[in-house]
Amino acid sequence: MRRLLSLLVPSLIAVSIPLVALAQTEELPGDCAIDEGTTVRVLLLIDQSGSLARTDPDDQRITGARAVVRSYASLAERVEQVEIQVAGFGEGFVTGEWVGLDQDTLGAVLEQVESVGSVNDQPHTDYVYALDGASEAFAGSSPADCQILFWFTDGEHDLDTDLLPAGGLERFYYPEGPVTPENADEAEALMPGLVCEQGGYADLLGGAGVSAQIMVLGDESGMDEASRRVLRGMGGDPAFDCGPGNGSFQSVDDAARLPFIMACASQVGSYELADLPVEDGRLVVTEQTVDAGPLPYQLATELRLITRGEGAAPELIPPALADFTETTDASSGTSAVVARPVGEPFTLEMTGVAEVCGFVTAVAATPVVSSSTPSLYQGEAGEFRVVADGPHGRIEGTALGRLQLGTDAGQVGTPDEQGWTIGVPALPSEPELELTVDLSSGRGLSASATAAFALNEQINAPAIITQPPPMSGEGLGPFLIDLQVDPRDGGEICLTTDSGSLTASDDGSTINVTAGLDGSDCVQVEAGGIRTVTLGLTLDRSGFAQGVVNLETRSTPSTRPDRSEVGNLAVDLEVTPPANPALVAVIVTGLMLLMLASLWGIVYGVNRLIGRIPDPRRNRVRYANFVAEISRTEYGEVRLGMVEMPVDSEFRIPQRTPSRLEAGRLSIARKVSPLPWAAPWAEIGAGADVVAAHQGPGIPGRTVVSERWYRGRARDALGPLVAIGVASSQVDRLAEGTAQKVPGVLLFDIREARGSDASRFAAGMIDESLDLIAAEISTRQIVEEMERTGEV
Repeated sequence: MRRLLSLLVPSLIAVSIPLVALAQTEELPGDCAIDEGTTVRVLLLIDQSGSLARTDPDDQRITGARAVVRSYASLAERVEQVEIQVAGFGEGFVTGEWVGLDQDTLGAVLEQVESVGSVNDQPHTDYVYALDGASEAFAGSSPADCQILFWFTDGEHDLDTDLLPAGGLERFYYPEGPVTPENADEAEALMPGLVCEQGGYADLLGGAGVSAQIMVLGDESGMDEASRRVLRGMGGDPAFDCGPGNGSFQSVDDAARLPFIMACASQVGSYELADLPVEDGRLVVTEQTVDAGPLPYQLATELRLITRGEGAAPELIPPALADFTETTDASSGTSAVVARPVGEPFTLEMTGVAEVCGFVTAVAATPVVSSSTPSLYQGEAGEFRVVADGPHGRIEGTALGRLQLGTDAGQVGTPDEQGWTIGVPALPSEPELELTVDLSSGRGLSASATAAFALNEQINAPAIITQPPPMSGEGLGPFLIDLQVDPRDGGEICLTTDSGSLTASDDGSTINVTAGLDGSDCVQVEAGGIRTVTLGLTLDRSGFAQGVVNLETRSTPSTRPDRSEVGNLAVDLEVTPPANPALVAVIVTGLMLLMLASLWGIVYGVNRLIGRIPDPRRNRVRYANFVAEISRTEYGEVRLGMVEMPVDSEFRIPQRTPSRLEAGRLSIARKVSPLPWAAPWAEIGAGADVVAAHQGPGIPGRTVVSERWYRGRARDALGPLVAIGVASSQVDRLAEGTAQKVPGVLLFDIREARGSDASRFAAGMIDESLDLIAAEISTRQIVEEMERTGEV
């Protein structure tokens, strides 16, 4: 089988191949323009012949094909749709399916590339079957704006006689029967005519708008003339007379360089950055590098660098740019860096670079047209201003010198730091001038804008932008109204009628009104931004009246003092006599008092709501009376012990009202202060002169001793609470050393005694609380004694 068996030139020599061969434009192959409405269809046709096991043992074609797919996937964001089919060929054509290509489907398409590209067992390489299948694939698809055949092969058209089957090989284009070793040369000789002659496959593909991108692995100069004619001719070389000449051709003599070359060749829709500087393996790309290319760097939206190293992929020094990605293929030593500059200075630096191709994606600058002449009149000169907006903002400075501005009317001046001036010597005798400008930012990047300017418009005199709003007031005035005035060319605005009248609504008499602009009949305004002029209205007497005061105005521009225009001001005015201050004060005071009373009522109501005694039934709260004995020890301390403990039958539900809870001798009453800033509280007492109580579980709880009652919280009604009441007479007898029996009340949640005898649980709670109450009383007595004797 005849194949390109030798890789004749070392890979390093490939650096000398001019990258002009890889040059891309802002258009797709076949001169198909890119815009948001473009549909693109790509057939990726991969050689599957058995010779690939020798020419590409490391499957570098698969890596390169992946780069091709990724390139077209990145194009999907800039066009309407990209469709792709991955097909193979060898002895026949292995068709695939058209699928939409974008970042969501990229992974699935790359798997198809792996599946199709990994096949290398086909005994023959038949160009006729390859192009016949490609023609049917494009013919059977829906129409597209751009159709591309990306064709990879490692050798020439060959019906290898050594591999023909015993009964021969059927070929649809050879009518004499199966191809055998005896007639193989005759069958092969048909191939160039079937492809290149009029009506052949090259014409069919070209007529369908298909551009062929040919990628050959090997030295194409060693191929037979028939195969070379087909590949070079369909690749765009007019010297070989095959096809419409809308394709491109690239041969690679080293399989290791294949991913790099295929990645460079598939960069569509971009501008090539030629002669990128690589010194001692170091590549530095800055905004100046891009600026030295085909367009100003301020228009760049994406910078793509594809590099290859010797033995290892080049390394990227992390740039200051926030938006960049790097994709590295270790097997081929290829690296792809995609950065998105923001119109400011930047630096991208890589090391270990053997060869590089770079591309920049850009958008056209957009022209913005405005009039520099304040007023435009037929037959007179007019001047217009054009500035350029880029993807990162307004373009200024030296970059404007690289843009080309044209217009359908007038003369374009040399750009200054901000833009261009267009001068029209004599404006046409038309109601308006429609000015169209075309701005070219580089090859294939252009934008146009059309602006219409009225001619012989009214003089550019100062003008009141809007009529004043209705005005109301009292007394004689002056009633002041702010008028927004557009100075335009600057000049004078006057009140030619500076008075009016209103009819009094009570007696029908006339109230005269005098007007003035900033205190006079006329005001001067300078050209510039909108300014405020104050209109003042003064009445000759006060009264009830409502009506419209009509005032005539006259405006004269400073540029044309011989011209003026008139206008009308209509002021809707409603006036009343001066207000009675005393009556107003009384009304305001009354409203404030009413507001304070309402606020007090709201706060007081909230305090009553949050100070409600909680319902003990919901928490299974019970109470029981008990009897305790209080006595003093020989050291003067108080001792408390329970005499009669409660039994289960005595656990009863407390009686409750919305503001008071009673449990035996114990009462808890809600108290709400009329002062809104005082929080509500609960008044807790045991019906005696002295009340002592313990709230909460154990020692951390609260123990209090107070006369008659003490202040607590409404939620204390949920317990646990142990309280005793002591009468004044009992206190006296206790001081004499006589023990006294005192009543007590236990209030607790009976669910706490679940699983044990409730009476014993209650008795334990009472005993513990009585000990704490006795300790509190003893402590108070000691402190009071020390205060009485002056020890504290």
